[in-house]
Amino acid sequence: MQYILPVVPENVLAGYKTSVPFTQQLVYIPGANYLSKVSGLDMKYIDEIQLQSSIRLTELVLGNDDDGYYNENSVTLSLADSADTTESPNENAKTLLKKVVLTGLKNIKADSANIDISGSAKIEEFRALNTNITGCKVAIGAPISIMHLPSTVTTLALNTNYNLINIITEKISDNVAENAEVKGLYIDGLTNIIDRSKTITELIDVISAENLALSTIEIKNDSLGYDSYQIVKTALARKIKKTTPTNKPGLALRLENVQWTPFELLDTAAVIDGTITYYELNDHYQYVEIDPSDETFINKRKNSLIFIKNADKDGSQIPSMEIIDKFVQSKKDAGSEDAPQFHDTVYNTNMPYVSGEIYVDNTNGTEISEVEIQTYNVLYPSLDIRVAKV
Repeated sequence: MQYILPVVPENVLAGYKTSVPFTQQLVYIPGANYLSKVSGLDMKYIDEIQLQSSIRLTELVLGNDDDGYYNENSVTLSLADSADTTESPNENAKTLLKKVVLTGLKNIKADSANIDISGSAKIEEFRALNTNITGCKVAIGAPISIMHLPSTVTTLALNTNYNLINIITEKISDNVAENAEVKGLYIDGLTNIIDRSKTITELIDVISAENLALSTIEIKNDSLGYDSYQIVKTALARKIKKTTPTNKPGLALRLENVQWTPFELLDTAAVIDGTITYYELNDHYQYVEIDPSDETFINKRKNSLIFIKNADKDGSQIPSMEIIDKFVQSKKDAGSEDAPQFHDTVYNTNMPYVSGEIYVDNTNGTEISEVEIQTYNVLYPSLDIRVAKV
C-alpha cells in the first residue's frame, strides 16, 4: 500500500481514472501540511510513504513494538527532513517532530535506509529495532533520550545531545514492547555486549568474532559521557577480534570534547560546603585535594582552577591509556596486512581524532610517567590527560 501525503496534484483524479489497474492500494491524503500525527499504519503493511510537505508532523509511527511483528515489504520512506543550511534551506523540515517508530520494517529500501531527521530539533524518541536502517542523523542539540538502533547501522553520529545520557546494556529486541520506553541508546549487537569491567584486551578474548556493521562513530561535546568511551572500547574490540590478513575491518572515529573524567569545574558562584572535597591540578597531571581555608583557594576559585568530583561518574572505567595506545598503534600499523584500520572521519588520517579530557584511574595499576604523557600530548594536543598515579 502506498500513502502519498503531499498536496494532491490537479491531475491525480484524472490520472487515476485513466490508468491501468493498480496492483496495490494507492491513497492520497490532502492537507498533509496540517497533519500532526501519522500512526496506525503498521497493519497496513505499507511499502511507500511520502511525507515531504508534512511540516507540522509531531509523531510518525509506521512500525509496531509487539513481539513478532514485522513488515517484509520493500519500503520507501520520503521525509525530506534534513537540517537547514545557508546554501540549502529546507522548507519541508519537520521542526515539530518528537517521535519516530519504525520497529519491524525489515526491508527499507537502500536509498531510504539512512534516516535523516536532522531538521527535527525537538526529536525525543527514535526506535528502529528489527529494521535494516544504516543510520539515523539527528539534529545538533536535539533532546533525544530514547534511541534504539538495529545491528545494521553503519554510522553513529551524536552532537550535543545531552538528554541521551546512558547506554542500554540489556538486550531488548526479544521483548520490544515491554522495553519500548526504556531511555538511552541501544545498538543491537554492540551495547548489549558491553562489559564495563573489562579492558579492550580482555573483551577481545570473550566476545564473538561476528562482524560489526558499525564503521563510523562521531561523538561531539560530551554526548553520552563515559558511556561514549564504552561504545568506542567495545567497537574497537569487535573490529580487532574480526581482523585477519584477508579481512581488515575499518573504524572511522572522531571524538570531540569528550569528558571521560569524574572531575568537574566548581561553579565560581557555588557556596563552599565543608562536607565536600575540593581539588586542584598540580604540575604532574594529577588532581590533588585543596583545603578551602588555603589562602590561595579564593583566587584559584575565581580563576576556575578548583574542581569537585562527581560521585555519579565512575572514574575507574578507564584504568590505563589502552584506548589511546590502540589509536597510536593504528598509525604505526598503517598498511599492515593483519592490523585493523582506525582513522579519523574528516581527514582520513591513520589515527582517530580525540579532544577533551581523559582521566586514567590507575590507582591500582601501573604508573604512567610524565614523559609518556608528554608523548601522548604531542600526538593529541587537544586532549587533556590526567592520571591518578605518576
